[in-house]
Amino acid sequence: MRQDVRNYVNSLNTRNFTNNNQRVLYTLVSSIDEGDGGWVSLNKFRVNSTGSRIRDLRKSEYGGFDVLCRSASKLERRGGQHTFYYKLGQRNLTVAKLRKVFKQ
Repeated sequence: MRQDVRNYVNSLNTRNFTNNNQRVLYTLVSSIDEGDGGWVSLNKFRVNSTGSRIRDLRKSEYGGFDVLCRSASKLERRGGQHTFYYKLGQRNLTVAKLRKVFKQ
């Protein structure tokens, strides 16, 4: 992850989040540097309608983020075809895009 993006994410106060789009995006961004390759299971998000929030984040009005989705079986993890993991693509991840969602 780029250093300016990392610094911006570290400066965010999660207590100030006002919507689930912010919570989902924060979970995706903060998982990039974790040892599991950045893949996040649905239960880690802890918000209602996570799939809808991920769909929102893909829209240009919310930043147009590249959010990848894979089944557990394709990632060779437990859970089979009906357990899904999500990952934020980094190639076009910028502070300007993050600010669209976090509005800070």
